[in-house]
Amino acid sequence: MNKQEAIEQMDLLNKEMEKLRKIIEEPDSKIWRPEFDEEFYFISDKGTISDDTWYDTDADKSKFALNNVFKTIEEAEFEFEKQLVEAELRICALENSDEVDWNDEGSDKYYIEYNYKTDTMEYDCYSSYQAQGAIHFTSEEIIERAIDQIGEDRIKKYIFGIE
Repeated sequence: MNKQEAIEQMDLLNKEMEKLRKIIEEPDSKIWRPEFDEEFYFISDKGTISDDTWYDTDADKSKFALNNVFKTIEEAEFEFEKQLVEAELRICALENSDEVDWNDEGSDKYYIEYNYKTDTMEYDCYSSYQAQGAIHFTSEEIIERAIDQIGEDRIKKYIFGIE
């Protein structure tokens, strides 16, 4: 990334942060934001949970814009584990699947889903559209291997919020 592209990215980030700020400052906002001089937790770049005090600095605002500000250490730990499970799923999909060809409607694209009615984790496929946030695999066997490798209970807990 060159200097101009970096400046453009920062401008976009600042605009998004301003949008978030306006949402949060609404009295009925469901998004928690620390008050000035209030303690919060975040996931550090080393993968540890750290605490800090909110001073509304650019660093604080950047963490907030990236959804990396938590009221409790437990919330931060949960988010860290969720990101870890998502990364493991992505790695498994990338290392074991052929490249997903979205222009080929004849090839199936598999994804994991949770059925609340039957309390089961399942997988399904489609050929011509993507679901926001879904990690796609090219076969049932690869999904089954990923579930076995990562653990069904971990996927249920951290991806679908099922205890």
